[in-house]
Amino acid sequence: MKSFAAITDAAALRDGSRTFALTPHEAIKLFDLIIGWQPPGFGVIDFDGSTMREFLGRALADEVLPLVDLETLGSERIERLLAKNEKGRTADFIIVSIPHIVRLDRARRKEAIEQIL
Repeated sequence: MKSFAAITDAAALRDGSRTFALTPHEAIKLFDLIIGWQPPGFGVIDFDGSTMREFLGRALADEVLPLVDLETLGSERIERLLAKNEKGRTADFIIVSIPHIVRLDRARRKEAIEQIL
């Protein structure tokens, strides 16, 4: 969990400048890792899933999606992201990613809004 926080904190300084930027290839690899993440099994001591989802959302919205275009990301990855929507409850990291999804693929605007509502 701390490695995701380190990526987002190291990449953006308080003044809004960047110390480094991922390449599109690195951003796609990180996207796949984030989307593939599953919370540990029931009963893990000292695990806060909401904090992890916050880190995942920040990494996607701030350091991954701004660096890729639709051709690089692909529709299949967008589908996997939107499929992370929990029944009747949108996961935090999807909400912060929706503006980038619409920027990449304007045809998904209606679908993206429905994810929030």
